[in-house]
This record gives sequence, structure tokens and C-alpha cells, in this order.
Amino acid sequence: MKRFQKIIAMALAATLAVPGSVLSTFASARVEEGKSFFTSFENDEEWSDNFKANTLEVVDGKGKAQNVSSTTADRLVGDITSLVELSSIQGSENHNNNETKEKLFDNNSGTKFLAKQSASVENPVWVSFQIQEPKAVKAYSIVSANDAEARDPVDWTFSGSNDGTTWTELDSQTGVRFNSRYESKTFTFENDTAYAYYKINITKNNGDSGMVQFADLNIATLDETDDDINLTVMGTTIESGPASVHDAASNKGWTGDKALKVTGYHKGEGEAYAYNVIYDGLNIPVTENTQLSYTIFPEWTTGSYDFEYTSTYIAVDLGFSDGTYLSDLNAVDQNGNVVSPMEQGLSKTLTTKQWNKISTYIASGEDTIGKTITKVLVGYHKPSNPTGADDAFTADIDDIRIEEVPQVEHEHLSDYVYTLRGTNDGTSYSRGLVCPGTTMPHGFNFWAPVTRAGDNKMYNYQLSRDGNTLKHLTISHQASYWTGERGTYEFMANSSFDPATVTSIGTGVRGAAFTHENEIAKAHHYSVTFNEDDEKAGGVTMEVTPTEHAAVLRFTFPENAPYCNILLDSDRASGSTTFGEDGKSFTAYSDHNSNGMQRMYVYGEFSQPFTTGRSIGKGGIASFEKASSGETVIEMKVATSFISIEQAKKNLQQEIAEDEGFDEIFAKAQKTWDDQLGIIEIEGATPDQMTSFYSGMYRLFMYPNMLSEQTGEGSEDGWQYRSPYGSHEVKDGVMYYNNGFWDTYRTTWAAYSLFTPSKDIEMLNGLVEHYNDQGWVPRWIAPGGTNSMVGTSSDVIFGDAAKKGLDFEVENAFWSSIKNASVVSNNLTNGGRNDLTRSIFNGYTSLDIGEGFSWSMEGYINDFGIYQMAKALGYADEEQYYLNRAQNYVNLFNDEIGWFMGRDVNGAFRTSSDDFNPGIWWGDYTETNAFNMAFTVPQDGQGLANLYGGREKLAERLDGLFNASRIWFRTAPSMRWWRPAT
Repeated sequence: MKRFQKIIAMALAATLAVPGSVLSTFASARVEEGKSFFTSFENDEEWSDNFKANTLEVVDGKGKAQNVSSTTADRLVGDITSLVELSSIQGSENHNNNETKEKLFDNNSGTKFLAKQSASVENPVWVSFQIQEPKAVKAYSIVSANDAEARDPVDWTFSGSNDGTTWTELDSQTGVRFNSRYESKTFTFENDTAYAYYKINITKNNGDSGMVQFADLNIATLDETDDDINLTVMGTTIESGPASVHDAASNKGWTGDKALKVTGYHKGEGEAYAYNVIYDGLNIPVTENTQLSYTIFPEWTTGSYDFEYTSTYIAVDLGFSDGTYLSDLNAVDQNGNVVSPMEQGLSKTLTTKQWNKISTYIASGEDTIGKTITKVLVGYHKPSNPTGADDAFTADIDDIRIEEVPQVEHEHLSDYVYTLRGTNDGTSYSRGLVCPGTTMPHGFNFWAPVTRAGDNKMYNYQLSRDGNTLKHLTISHQASYWTGERGTYEFMANSSFDPATVTSIGTGVRGAAFTHENEIAKAHHYSVTFNEDDEKAGGVTMEVTPTEHAAVLRFTFPENAPYCNILLDSDRASGSTTFGEDGKSFTAYSDHNSNGMQRMYVYGEFSQPFTTGRSIGKGGIASFEKASSGETVIEMKVATSFISIEQAKKNLQQEIAEDEGFDEIFAKAQKTWDDQLGIIEIEGATPDQMTSFYSGMYRLFMYPNMLSEQTGEGSEDGWQYRSPYGSHEVKDGVMYYNNGFWDTYRTTWAAYSLFTPSKDIEMLNGLVEHYNDQGWVPRWIAPGGTNSMVGTSSDVIFGDAAKKGLDFEVENAFWSSIKNASVVSNNLTNGGRNDLTRSIFNGYTSLDIGEGFSWSMEGYINDFGIYQMAKALGYADEEQYYLNRAQNYVNLFNDEIGWFMGRDVNGAFRTSSDDFNPGIWWGDYTETNAFNMAFTVPQDGQGLANLYGGREKLAERLDGLFNASRIWFRTAPSMRWWRPAT
């Protein structure tokens, strides 16, 4: 077909003196020239001994900070908190290793002590400590912690001692209430005795039955000669990583156990900033390829949502030998944003409670080439604080790296694809929940790496969530995390098991450690080399490249590998593995069935005879003789079938010639993807933008998938498939599956008709095949019907194709849609619309049907698709009837308040103007609310405009949505529908 060239052009948008904390100058302890720097803030790293905690940067003798404080505690005259001997601290048990008693004295309200008990007179929560020299303490302050007010202390005593055993009570408090988080309360008392030890004894909290917590305990003599001149302005310490996460490893860094914790408070309404140096002594010259990268996790600092995103105004900064800073030189990151704390926050691209990767070529800044990096800093900088409160900011930073990274322009478009995009997530925060499959366009199988065995969320990009190990490569047929997995079988390299004696090869014992640096994840090629020091597969490389129904895997074992083993398994279902008598093949099956998918048969051949081939449980181990010298390379050709073992072998023979191996199939797969992706060429894009674009193209063409196999029999050019319906017979024809039409009719099917119209016709016919097979086209096919989402949206997919004149089986497509729209189904999983017994007559799906409003609105769109098919086929009566039905959306417009909403069976609208909140999610809406559904009438734009009072009024309504700075998703009497941007 005609190539779409150059249709997208992409371009890159791209000091007040304070009584400082520990102050930093440009003095350097390490001056040898180097070209790289790396820290993950772990022990025993090259730069571990050079870390500087809580160290404010100094420029011309002044601390580089304004309106920032590390604590909300009252500044006490004669504050001597820094005299506390941390090693002397004793008291009640810490709840965990991160929220400890020592945090009470770090001058940082962003941390806290959390006791592993409640408080009572009989069993108090207590903390005692020694100071460096006896002092007469006359005041102390306590700061409430970040959450859970029920854990606040209420009753306590404060005492002094000179031996740590005999205590004198100095102050007693009862009934204390903290009215907000991070609130500081100060208590003074008469005392002229200098004590060496002090103790707080809490006998009651605010109601929590199991815990007590507070953030700070500061002590003071009220003598100004004791004032601490080393108070921390902004906290920068090495901690255990974020505790509260959406979907990440809690209390860990991005990699490893530790991360840098940045904490502080924006004081008042005006501009605030603070810059701390965390490492100096660098001597790295800047070239055109010098790159700074790091990961950052902006935390939530209060229980309520921070619409200011205060914690995103934080960034890593660099200091140069000439006294300049990267943050002042307008270098840009991969997103086109300036790499400075203020610009990172203003960009609104950082996601809170998730790890974000930032990278920049330093040379993108002004006159940076030739400069010398001497310092690594972290800064907070926000232009204002509209709340006027002391707003907290906290972020975790990890894996700061400065290195030479040449900017590469790939020869092959397929090399821009990164299949792991969308795997740094989970069910609490989805970035796609994708299957990271290596496959062919619309292929029969996916070949995917697995870090989390036995889970539809098969791969976690943050490797520490799954023990930093890969469990295997799996054959997959997963369309969506939510619709489940099926048709799986696994392969894994191993060099540690004695093949003659091993009895267990399961996921609990075979996982091997790796890093992303030693991983390649492309549509046409996946490869991983395990860590050299790994016990299970040290230094072994495992890779795969696909064909339509088959693949070639290659295993490269280092010379020092004790064994050269390939493990086979049916991890997620019952199955069996048998090694061939020829000493070079195996057969297997997996009964990982659901949604109509049946037994999957597997056939494989090795490039050389195995010395041992043993079945173990559902799987087995194949071991091979080591090469006389150097590496040992084993290739394995594998194919699958849902028809038979014989057909699996035939699929292999049809797609991989006897004299073809990994390299030949690799070249074919890459060319196929290059041609597919080359439909669109882009200009002016950065490598990151190229990766983003072509990885999206790969996802577009990954689905839907062929279910058919070339048997050479039947009446459809030799194509047959195992039916996912009825008695699951083998039937003639080409069937496609793995598609949820509610998700795809608006996007991917329009793209297929535009970019690959010939393939689109084949796939449309593959959808119609479901109707030919079982009399319905389900609304979600994986491979049979799935009771998910609303609307029979194959109707509008077919209607759109008919309108465009695509030459597919439009007649049967039309009758499948007529059936959806007019025949009551007793099995909505396999097809049909909800509430048809009433909705045909009422003109809408009633409120008593779950998500009834969305069923209605999608139904009107699908009726418009039927109208288009009827018009194309010349069925005049159906054309007029379904056009009329497509306009029934007017029945759900509540003119009294100007919003679409559901109605009950008697015609009453769901709610009145008095209590209507369009931000409410779910209810009779499917994964949305009234804001989004206010415009869901693509079939009749003018009619929609008429409801709102004309085109100008519709435009105003759209502007109201687009300009809203916040949309409410919870009910509250005081909340407005939206707040216009200011």
C-alpha cells in the first residue's frame, strides 16, 4: 500500500543569607579527572564515604536558601537538640526500621517515630536520651506526624536525670490535641538543674489501639548563647525509600534498599528555594555526550490531595568549577522540560507516588561543553505557595548517574521499539499493565519475560519487587491483565542444576538475577544476560526471535558454566513434557484454558542432541555437552498449535526451514517489523520520542491476534482453527481474537483502516467469523466471549468499515449487528445487549441495570454503525430505523441542569440539581463520569450542540472542561463542579 511518509513532525519544545546548616563550599576532596559518576546510595559504593547529609550550598558566603525550613517545630531560643547523643537513645520498640526514635531529633518533620504499641499508664511509650554535656532544659516542642491523628500523644510527662535511672519530673501534660498534621506545640517549665539525661513518657494517645507517633522532639535552654547555628534548612539524608506507594516496592530505593530522602517546608506564600550539596570532589569534563540521569519519587505529604504538587518542585542539580549551576543553564530533559527544580514542577510531568526517570544531555544547556562538573546537588524551588501554609515537600531520589552516552540514530525502526514500556505499574496505578511480548504483527503467540510467576502482571520493571530475578520466558496469549492469561508454557536457562539428580525446577528455585542494562526488549527480539555472579545462570544469555506460529530461542553458556541446561515447564496449568527418542526434540501440552481456549500443544527441536532429557513434574530438563572451549551455544526451534502436536510440528516446518537458525529468523522478523512500522516516518524527533512513537505503533499492531493455523485442509485456503465455542471442534476459516471493542473502536480500528486496509479487511472478516461460528460477535473476545465492558461495539467497527467502502463480509457483519441490537440474549458473555426487553421501547437502558447509562450511550453509537451498514447494503427500512434509534441520546439529557444522566424504568432522572455532582465516578457510568459523557455523541455533533444551545454554547462547555484546573471525584456539599483555571 502507499506509504504514509513524513506525516508527523516532532520537535523538542523544548539569595538570602540564612544561619546555615552544615555549609558547603567548592573545596574538593577528590580531584582526579573522571568521566562518570554513579550512586544508588547503598553501602560500599565508590562514593559512599563522600556523601554529605543536610549540607546547604553556599554562594559568596551565604546559604543558597530562602523561605525553606526542615521542620515545622517552633524555633526555640537556646535549641540544643543537636547535642543529643543518638547512640544513647532508648525506649519503646520501633514499628519498623525506617520510622525510628532517632528521627525525633533529626530536625526534620518529614520523618517520625512510630511506636509498635499503644500508650497507657501501665504500658507507656517512652523515649530517653543523653546530651553531650549537662544542660538545664527549660522548654521542649513536639510536632505531630504526617498522618493518623489517632496516634498523636495526648498525656505525657517530661523528666530529667543525671544517671539515666533516677528521674525527676519536670513537666506534665494532659488532654493535648494537635489540630493539624505537622503542628508544633511548645511547652516551657521552671528548671535550673543541668541534667545529662531526659525522657518523655507517654501514657495516652488520641485513640489508636496499636500505635503512637510524633515527628519531632526538640529541647532548649532558653539561653540564646546555646542557640544551635547548625540547624538543618532542608533535609537530605539516606533513608529506606518511600513507604507509601501506588505500585512500587515500599521502603526501598528504585534499585537496592536505600534512596536519598529530600524533605522540608515551604514557609509562607512567597518564593522559596533551597539547594543542598550531596557530593563534591567530582572532576568530570562535559562533552556533547555527557548525560545526567536519575529517578525521583515525589511523595504525598498529607492525607489530602496536594493540588499544588509541591513535592514535584525538586530536581538534581550540578555545580561546575566556574561557579555556575546546571539549573541556571536551561538544559532540557527527555520530555523537553528544563532541568531545574522550578521548571520540573511547573511542567506537571512528574507523577506523584511513583518513580519517574529524568535524563538530560548536559550539552543541551547554555555554553556547557567544556565545563567541569565538581558537585552534585539537590534543590527545591517553587515560585509561590498559594495556600500560605507551611506546605511540606518530600521526594526520594535514586540512581544518580553521570556518564558518556552517545546519541544513536538506529538504522532499523524496529530498534526504537521498547516492549517493556507500560510494565512499571500495577493494579493500583496502571501504565498499561501490558504483556511485554516479542511477537509478529497480529501473531499467533507472544514470547514474554516473566519476573512475577503465576500472575497476569507477569513483569515488573522495578526488579526489586520480584527479587531482581527473571523466572522464565513464557508463551503468552494475554490480551489484557483484566481478561486473564491462557495458553502458557515456559522456558528457562540454567547452569547450576545437576541434570541427573535435580528433582525441582520450579519458579521458586530457578529464578536468575539480571539488570535492565543487560536486557534487550524489542518486538522482534528479546535477550537477557544474567548477572555473572548469579548462582542459577551466571553469565548465561537467553534470547528469542519469533515467526507467526513459532520461534527460535538461543541459549549461550559461558565457558565456566558447570552445566548447560534448558528447563521446560507448564507453570500455570496442568501439562506434560516428553522428550523425543531422537534425542533432539520434545513434545508438550498445557491446559491453561479459559474463555474457550483449549489445550495448547508444543513441539520443539534442539540444534544438537541432549545428553540428558528428563521429565520432571509437568516440565523437564534438557542438558547438553559443553563445547571443548569457549561458549556453548544451543538453539531451540519451538512452535505451538491448538489443534494437535502434529499440527504444531507442521507449523514449525512451514515457518522455519531446516537450514534456518536464530540469525535467519531474526533478520526476517526484524524486516517484517521494519516494514510494518515504516508505514509512518517522522522527522525532527529525539531518540526518546522515536522510542515513544514506535513503541506505540508496536502496541497497535500487536493485536488482534490470529487463532487459525495452516492445516492444508478445509475450504478456506487450508486455514482452520480450534473453535472457542460449543464443543470446540476444528473449523474452517480465519478467526481473529484478543480485542475488547469498547476500548478499540474509537482508536485502533480506525487506524487499521487507514494504515493497513488490506490487513484490516482480513481482520474484520476474522471478527465476523465469530458470528459464523456461534451466531454472535461478543463485545470482548479472548478468544471466546468475555463478560466485560458495555456496548456491542463491533457494530460501529463494522459500520465504520462499510462507510469507508472496505470490501469485507459486510452482509454477515450487518446481520450480526442486527442480532445484537434486536434479539434478547440469554448469555451476554457471548453476545447481545443488556435490557433489550425494555430498552427498545423505552429508548434507553434503565438505571436498575449496572452501568445502564453507558449501555445506552454506547448503544446509540452502535445503532449509528448499523445505519451505516444498512445504507451501504441498500436496506432502506433498517437504515431509517437505526438512524432514528441513534438519536435517542436526547432521552438522557436532563435539560433542567444541562447534563446527561441515567433514567429509571419509569422515566425519572437519576438525581436532581440539588445533589447532582458530575465528578462522581462509576455508578451508571462505565469507568468515567458525567464530565466525559457530556460529549459522547460522535454520531450527531450538531444535535449535541443543539442540546447545549448551539455551537458556541457547546464550545463554551468544552472550554469549561479543558480549562478546569481540578475536577472533583468525590461527593461533598461544598465542592463545585469545577474551578476555572487562574
